[in-house]
Amino acid sequence: MSHPIRVGILGATGLVGRACANALANGKLSRHFSIAMVAGSPGSDGKNFKSTWIEKENNLMAHYGADMWHPTEPHPNIPVSLNVVPFEEMLAAKDELDFVLSSIPARAGHLEDALLHAGHKVFSNSPYRRYDEDVPLTVLEVNGCDLPGFSELTYVKSPNCVSNGVSLVLKAIQDTFGLEAASITTFQSLSGRGDLKYSTDLVNHNVYPIGKTEENTEHYIHTELKKLFQDTPPFKVSVSCQRVFVQKGHYVDLRLCVKRKNLHQEEVVSALENWRPLQDVSGSLVATPQTPLIVNTEIGMPRPLSCAFGAEEGPSGMQVVVGNISTTDEMFDIRCSLVVDNLDRGAFGGQLQNAEFVLRQMHLKNKLKATQKPEMAFFHELETEFEDGLREVDVGSWFSAVSMANNGDTTGLLRDVSRNLQWERKELAMHAN
Repeated sequence: MSHPIRVGILGATGLVGRACANALANGKLSRHFSIAMVAGSPGSDGKNFKSTWIEKENNLMAHYGADMWHPTEPHPNIPVSLNVVPFEEMLAAKDELDFVLSSIPARAGHLEDALLHAGHKVFSNSPYRRYDEDVPLTVLEVNGCDLPGFSELTYVKSPNCVSNGVSLVLKAIQDTFGLEAASITTFQSLSGRGDLKYSTDLVNHNVYPIGKTEENTEHYIHTELKKLFQDTPPFKVSVSCQRVFVQKGHYVDLRLCVKRKNLHQEEVVSALENWRPLQDVSGSLVATPQTPLIVNTEIGMPRPLSCAFGAEEGPSGMQVVVGNISTTDEMFDIRCSLVVDNLDRGAFGGQLQNAEFVLRQMHLKNKLKATQKPEMAFFHELETEFEDGLREVDVGSWFSAVSMANNGDTTGLLRDVSRNLQWERKELAMHAN
């Protein structure tokens, strides 16, 4: 892990793949990750990545209109010479890639199977095999701690873009007040459809219900939420989905029945603002914000255009913005609205979180197996390594992990550091046995 993490992007010429490439080439992510290889559909093999990118964005602008669709330009840090490679070249590049991020349609899912068979680690938001019992479906903040053996995983799925954002709010509410039922109504932007274009008479200046269409989004969201929350007390879910004439950012109306009644709005705001399930580790994961939820109490917020484009003073694209909170509804205990960046948090961001966490756990496991040093000496070595720029590290979390891995008597220690991450305890206890 001394070198930048080498990433292959499968489906790179698609809308999610392009957004992923821009993120990896920009800011703090570019200091930890490098785009080692990009692969797309067979029709793009050998083409220049940036040229293909610009052509696709211009096609979307021509279709929806320049007033509505604003093309996203490739980041200057993406090499001009970067070309799209044939899938076979990526398949043979196991030793050149630390992992592959896949954003391909379900019909091309066999490519993920081929990568796995060749020994690659694949982190995917494709619907392909998303609901298989033996394939983890993960939003790191929601159910990451329920997946022991994380460092051994080579294939992890992320859910639909709406599920990625909504699940964060649902988990925060469930953890604080208990959850009985959720009514979810989505108003999803056109970029959620990727480069596939809607007929303009369906969506231009319009709202298009997609519940009965081939997109099957309502089924996706319902099934994914059930899988993400399968290890928690069950709650009922109702989903209704619409497309709206917005380029980016999914708006969701959320209405909840909770176990604690007669809540005040301030209690809900506090629960959302203070929900930080990864606070002990988020500093060591560059793709994961310490505060996943941003509450905006301004009247008329949140709005997609204001909350999903990463304005300089706005929220990170990995954060979900929640507002319009009410506790006075006659039918529901809590009513609120949220905006999720459907490309950052909703698509490649979830994949990147999972990939980075798996590599982190692998690194920890390998360091533990290799060292014969006393606990504190090993801890200080890790601390020095991370302070040198690889990662920041939480003292309590790492010290408890080291103790467990060395088969120490951890009963009292774990009681004292009970706030630390559940998944590290499971992971390292498994390696100690």
